[in-house]
Amino acid sequence: MLSDIERKVLRVIGNYSAGRRRMPTVDELCIKTGRTRGGIMTVLELLAKATTPKRPTRDEFELEELGNQLAEAKDDGDKRSLSVWGCRRKCGGGSRFLTRVLDSFTLK
Repeated sequence: MLSDIERKVLRVIGNYSAGRRRMPTVDELCIKTGRTRGGIMTVLELLAKATTPKRPTRDEFELEELGNQLAEAKDDGDKRSLSVWGCRRKCGGGSRFLTRVLDSFTLK
C-alpha cells in the first residue's frame, strides 16, 4: 500500500504525462507537492523499490507435486530441466545434479 505522498507524486506524474505530454521535472514535483528536493528523491526511490518483482509464492500442493516429479525422475533416472527463480542459468541434468542444485538454493 502506498503512503499519501507516494500516491500524490504518482498522481502528479500521471497528470503531467496526460495533460502536458511530458514527465515533470524534480523541481516541478517539489512545487506541486510542497516537498524538498531530497524528500522527492526519497519518495521516487521508494516507488522504484515498490515495483521490483517479488519472489513467486507456491502453495503446499504445488511444492508437493514438484517434489513428487523430482522423486519420479530420480527413480527412473530421467533427465529434467528446472528453472529456479533468481538464477540466470537453466538447471538441468540427472537427478544427482538437480539434487545438488536444489540443496544449494535451499541452504541459502
